Amino acid sequence: VGELLLDKGEIAFTDNTFEKPFRYLISDIRLSSRDIDFSKQNELTLDAKLQRTGSGHIRWKGSLQNLDNHNLMVALSNINLKDFTPYCEHFTAYPLTGGNLTFRSQNVIRNRYLDGTNHLDMFEPKVDKKRREIKAEMNIPLKLGLYVLKDKKGHVKMDLPVKGSLDS
Repeated sequence: VGELLLDKGEIAFTDNTFEKPFRYLISDIRLSSRDIDFSKQNELTLDAKLQRTGSGHIRWKGSLQNLDNHNLMVALSNINLKDFTPYCEHFTAYPLTGGNLTFRSQNVIRNRYLDGTNHLDMFEPKVDKKRREIKAEMNIPLKLGLYVLKDKKGHVKMDLPVKGSLDS
């Protein structure tokens, strides 16, 4: 394939399995790649607007025929945590009332060995009072957890490394 281009794409995702339906819009999707060859290394980039305030960028390099060597970079920025309230309420019974999420991930596979670095940064994550009428999947003290994890500037930062053989 000489050139692959998707411009101004849109995905509207809806999950009606919770008490409050979850709806999320991914818009202004731009996916591009050149000189796609299933037997050689390929490159693909994807950019998108996430709901109202967020953005996403994905860059991938690899062969479509095998998993031996790949490089995947994902960057999600300024995602409004409040949008994910239906999931948070379902699992913890706490509604999200504020905060933004930034996530950066670089996953490199060399000779079937994964070396991934992942960085999560939530700024001013806030939850409301626990909703007693919801039977949560997990009974965790989310407010206390966020209080303990937040630094003095209001960030919850975590590095989440992933390493290992794809054959293991």
